[in-house]
Amino acid sequence: MSLLSILLILLILQEFLRKFLNIFFLKYIDEFVLLIIFLLLITRIKKYRLLQKEVFIFYICYIGFIITGIFSSLINKYTILATILQMLLDLKFLFIFSFFYIFYFKYKTKCLYISCKPKLVEAILHIIIIISLPLSIWALCSPETYHQIFKYSGDFGLFLFDIPRASGIFWFTGTLASFSAMILGILLLEKQKNFFLIIISFSLLILTFSRQEIFAFIVSLILTKNFFQKNISFGIKILNVICFLCLILISLIYSFKYLVPEWHILNLTDIYFATAPRVILYLKSFILVRKFFPFGSGLGSYGSAMSVLFNSKIYHSLDFDQYGWYINGASVLTDTYWPMILGETGIIGTLLSLISYIILLKFFYKLRKCFYELAIRGFFVILYLLFVSPTAPIFNSTIILFTGFTLIFLLPFHKNTMYKTFCIEDLYYNENRIFSKK
Repeated sequence: MSLLSILLILLILQEFLRKFLNIFFLKYIDEFVLLIIFLLLITRIKKYRLLQKEVFIFYICYIGFIITGIFSSLINKYTILATILQMLLDLKFLFIFSFFYIFYFKYKTKCLYISCKPKLVEAILHIIIIISLPLSIWALCSPETYHQIFKYSGDFGLFLFDIPRASGIFWFTGTLASFSAMILGILLLEKQKNFFLIIISFSLLILTFSRQEIFAFIVSLILTKNFFQKNISFGIKILNVICFLCLILISLIYSFKYLVPEWHILNLTDIYFATAPRVILYLKSFILVRKFFPFGSGLGSYGSAMSVLFNSKIYHSLDFDQYGWYINGASVLTDTYWPMILGETGIIGTLLSLISYIILLKFFYKLRKCFYELAIRGFFVILYLLFVSPTAPIFNSTIILFTGFTLIFLLPFHKNTMYKTFCIEDLYYNENRIFSKK
């Protein structure tokens, strides 16, 4: 059994056991997995090869974003322990990407090879999908009996007409939605379609009734197909993207109040009197951007896990005490991503963070001529994470990031190429040439 399989099993067990067991240490299994990853990365420092240009820029921007938050914490004299702990949480994405990039993405002359045989990994992913379907149907058909067993599950939220939302084998509905969306997107991008898994993944995504995840899946799939079309200039692809996004924006403007029932319930007709937690978090983050310009209020001070744990004084200064959802339980404070980035790291940190993700998209896009399947998977997954992030802290989710990069780098589901070396005999291998061309 490979180390990757063990880590993946640990993360899935954590998700499943949390549904019916309320044990303290279960919440920290993902942090234990990250610790293992960090220690493994340390062992490879001396053997570390030169980074490709885009990956090097990604590291610079992402680390710059972290340094911005630390610097802001120091100048604003925020709690050092909260800053350090939040720094470690914000480094999740960097650690997990580095783990897969360094251990499972290797070059030799004229070929790319995967350094482990992912048979067990593929089996684990199949099991997750197949088991999640009957659990989701059970939750939909008989929510009372379902929640008698899985009484600690995080899927108690209801959709329109009080329809239950599925979470499958996972603790939270959004995790199942993102997992099924990433797998479904990758399966649809495959040249050889696995219709059995496509139907199951599609069913799971629909049963979650997660509007943002479904929207992100559709948009990411369309944009990925657009960018990976052949015989079309890059300028035309950009023009297609602009037209598509404008169409979405116009559609949302005219249909938002009909598509979102909370429009009137949450008092969103007058944004300045809104009571929805996510809306408040966004509005207040812009106040912090102006107040602590340009570096933000500091890591662990707003919209993050450590800001809740250390009861950040920022919330009191922004009059959060007037909201019932803040007084009754502050878990909704960590339910977004970009308000946290805006508030804690300001304009500079936000731009560095956003640029780092865009650079990663460029890295996968440039791989398309040599390693097409790897490139299109990576482009789709990163794009999907970006489109979900406005309403979910998805870049801080260990299970979603770990399964996402597993799908990118280990290429399951494609039997013709899964266990073979990816040869490019028709190309003259030159690293600078491959990673400098569009």
